[in-house]
Amino acid sequence: MAHTHETQSLADQPLVTGHHSTAALSLGELKRLRIALAATPGYVDNDALHCPDAEVSIMIEPEAIERPDVSWYSPFMETVQPQANMPSPQQSAVLSREQEAVLFHQYNYARLRADQLREKHSRIALTARQSRALIRWHGIALSRREQLAESNLPLVLAMAKRSHPRSGDYGDLIAEGNMALLRAIDKFDVDRGFKFSTYACQAILKSFSRWGMKQTRYRDRFPARFDPSMERSDWPAGRAVTEARESADEVRHVVLHNTAHLSDVEQQVLHHRFGIGKAQPGCPDGGPMTLVQVGRTIGLTKERVRKVQNKALLKLRDVVLVN
Repeated sequence: MAHTHETQSLADQPLVTGHHSTAALSLGELKRLRIALAATPGYVDNDALHCPDAEVSIMIEPEAIERPDVSWYSPFMETVQPQANMPSPQQSAVLSREQEAVLFHQYNYARLRADQLREKHSRIALTARQSRALIRWHGIALSRREQLAESNLPLVLAMAKRSHPRSGDYGDLIAEGNMALLRAIDKFDVDRGFKFSTYACQAILKSFSRWGMKQTRYRDRFPARFDPSMERSDWPAGRAVTEARESADEVRHVVLHNTAHLSDVEQQVLHHRFGIGKAQPGCPDGGPMTLVQVGRTIGLTKERVRKVQNKALLKLRDVVLVN
């Protein structure tokens, strides 16, 4: 179980590797320091972490473990449903039992050293050297955690295939599995002798089960039904009607106030043809009327009415375009 172990002040122990300046921290270091101080404390304890030469035996002596190539994992995050012909992950991602033990010991030792420095910071301010040590141990912990996660990414895909998710939920299921994998790394005790894959698979499947029940409750509480009427928007048609109404109001205003300088005959033609404008004495009826009817009413031929109408419309257009 993860907890803070009361031991000799590891924060005061010298770091074996690297030279740590006592100069003031740079802006970048201050930013990383704030992140390290805000990190959640805790580690999986075991006796090996508290040996006098723990830093040498855990961090220095073991050979470096090559990080796996996880470039194959990217496409799967965008896949909505696992395919039968999905390529297999690279076998080089599988860690041996010894390599697992090395990485977990290094991960928990780095978390222990970072926790000790955070505990010291809660009592007194850290020196520049101690601040850089905290940044370093926090970075090592993140690096080992990431390496363990990358080495076990195939477990998430394997468990997702077994869960048979809905076609639209596969990406969410993978994300849930990734989070469960990280939580399993934080809690796993490698010294119990079990393989991490056994522990992680159970943790991932449990998270899938909880996630599935949560999704079911959500769908029951907020059911989504297909409504064909929502598939078509009437905004373009409504906008066209509004623009036509606004244009008609503008033309009516121009005619009523005669800002286009229409003659009396032109105003009569527009009044009888389109129902706009003022009626002249003896011709009270407004449009819509045909060219022949307008000609009979005001005493002009059909062709003459057409020419007067076109001339009046041109005047109106010029005024409207200017406005």
